[in-house]
Amino acid sequence: MGKIAFIGINYAPTYDWKQCVGEKNFYLPHNVNQLEDNLRRAIFEEVGHNILKD
Repeated sequence: MGKIAFIGINYAPTYDWKQCVGEKNFYLPHNVNQLEDNLRRAIFEEVGHNILKD
């Protein structure tokens, strides 16, 4: 199953997006470092880790 994440950049929400996407999938970064971290969390936490097999 997939998930939906909300990342608001320079955005003041006018809708309760946390209710729509869930508390753990809602991000409002305030700087570049937070944006990078939020993108990593939104993309990779659900996907998991890749491993190489011989």
